[in-house]
Amino acid sequence: MKKFITCLLTAVFLLGILGNLAIPGAAEEGADDRNFLKKPIPDKTVVLTFDDALYNHYKNVVPELFERGFGATFYVSELSFEAYGTKNYADGVNKGVYMTWEQIAEVASLGFEIGNHSMTHSNLLNMSKAGVTREVTQLEQKCAEYGIEKPVTFAYPGLPYSDTIIEVLEENGYWFGRSGIGMTYNPQKESPFRIMADDGTFNFIEFMEKADRAKDGEVVVFLYHDVPDRTFFASTMDYLEKNDFNVLSLKDLAEYIDIEKANQYFKDHPDALMVPKYSSNQTSFSYPGDFGNVQGDNGFFYMYAGEDGTPKYCENVGGYMWVANNTDEKFCRISADIMHLGTKAHPILRWEAPWDGIYTIKGNVKKQD
Repeated sequence: MKKFITCLLTAVFLLGILGNLAIPGAAEEGADDRNFLKKPIPDKTVVLTFDDALYNHYKNVVPELFERGFGATFYVSELSFEAYGTKNYADGVNKGVYMTWEQIAEVASLGFEIGNHSMTHSNLLNMSKAGVTREVTQLEQKCAEYGIEKPVTFAYPGLPYSDTIIEVLEENGYWFGRSGIGMTYNPQKESPFRIMADDGTFNFIEFMEKADRAKDGEVVVFLYHDVPDRTFFASTMDYLEKNDFNVLSLKDLAEYIDIEKANQYFKDHPDALMVPKYSSNQTSFSYPGDFGNVQGDNGFFYMYAGEDGTPKYCENVGGYMWVANNTDEKFCRISADIMHLGTKAHPILRWEAPWDGIYTIKGNVKKQD
């Protein structure tokens, strides 16, 4: 009997110890459970995207990419307004500014992804859900007319997006939504419908610096519009080729990312969206003062957390650029429903703190009464 009791006490003691041991890989209560990768993303992974169906994409870009076996996404639209020196899409085709649909179909036949940039490149923020749906599905129908595969990635016209636009994309089977401007895309930290691209540059040193950020799970997504200089563009593609970069279309990222799992996580954890790279926490807040001078064109107000943690607001100084506290050095940029604090006139999504220390810069959008 004594032996039995001794064994029993020993077992209880061991169970107690084991119960207090941390099992490697086991999730703790409240731990961050984001893990959306099907497999690791290789260093030097970049995505090339080209907006607006410009003819110089067909003439200057496609041959250089095809020769190197690179992937890329061409976001097409029939721009309905004056742009690139044209009155509208038809006028642009006649002037050789935009690709014809036959040329777009040819680009698709070479293996490049054709993405949806909306039918008319209108301001989707001002549209009803039905209007956004029309813009998305009419472009899909146009693709179908020319034998082009249904798009599964979307580039937001003008860059801003909203929950309504994202909802329409989800309902229509889209995988990714691309905006800008940001340094890199980390699928463990950012929603697949809020991908921030970085501007394609025509400065070679700057291009190298941007491309070289593609490491440690971070993907560099380049966004190009006009590409008039084929020789320079070719030199940047040479850099990617000679240095063994993994050059993809946006659609290709689905090989690495569990899109459904990632999207569900950010739906369940809305406060996890758009986490600044150098911020260790987040705070939501609203500004109680006079909003008259800080209202955006889409009816939102934009704020950030000040050095002392109190809410500060940003004033519109024209276009996408807002300035914080009327200074020359702390600029803000709109991305539909949130502000991104930066230190340059063309700030980025994930910024270094504009003053010493780590600060929270997550705005809580509030409509004016």
